[in-house]
Amino acid sequence: MKIEHIRVRHAIDYSPHHHAYINPYNGCPMDCPFCYWLDDPEWEGRLQVRDNIVEMLRQELVQWDAKERIYVGSICDPFCDEEIHAGLTRQCLELLKEHKMPVLLTTSATNRVIRDYLSLLIEMREQLTIVVELARPPFMKAMKSGEHHPGIENANLLHQNGIRTWTTYAPIIPGVSDLEGVLNVLDEEIPVYVEELLCKEGTTQAERVKKWVKQDYPEAYVTVREMIETQDYTDYNGLMKKYERNERILHFPFRI
Repeated sequence: MKIEHIRVRHAIDYSPHHHAYINPYNGCPMDCPFCYWLDDPEWEGRLQVRDNIVEMLRQELVQWDAKERIYVGSICDPFCDEEIHAGLTRQCLELLKEHKMPVLLTTSATNRVIRDYLSLLIEMREQLTIVVELARPPFMKAMKSGEHHPGIENANLLHQNGIRTWTTYAPIIPGVSDLEGVLNVLDEEIPVYVEELLCKEGTTQAERVKKWVKQDYPEAYVTVREMIETQDYTDYNGLMKKYERNERILHFPFRI
């Protein structure tokens, strides 16, 4: 992973849906084969550290509507390993805390940063929602082997400390995902957002998914390949039918 230090002209970006985002970093070291950013040729193999983002955010918040929600982490995990050294997310959160702004932060929560920052997150709990992504391949595989899932453990920790905590377990892939296993160990009050595997044949994403499944879950390869080729989500729809009365299971977009 190549680490690049850059300076930005502004801290707050907007999504196509006009959501205001802060990304202290750009990039991700997780290499998830189903990542929506894989078609960006500059996405893989690097992590950009936005050295001056705190300075820019401080300037932009002077005239910002304090009622407008800020999303932290759309093209990065704001609690990535580099945060341990750079601390940019913490500084941004401290500014948002000062301005009492509503915040939704998305993270895989798989390293120590969540626990290091727990006191700050508790102080922000009236304005903060944390979304923990649980479908990172190494941890899904470890969980199937009976090992612990740090994202689930940290999601439970956040919830136990009164922080509004949601999770995502997406995409759901037949023969790979274990939604029931997640529900069994995740605190029963934490919702789980799910989604089918939305990738089309011929994309970088589709090729990576097929290669990954063939290597790590060969018994599921034919099913996943055919699902991608035909866009037939019978397996997913059947699973959702099974859980249709379970109020914990939600579908994107987030219900803010």
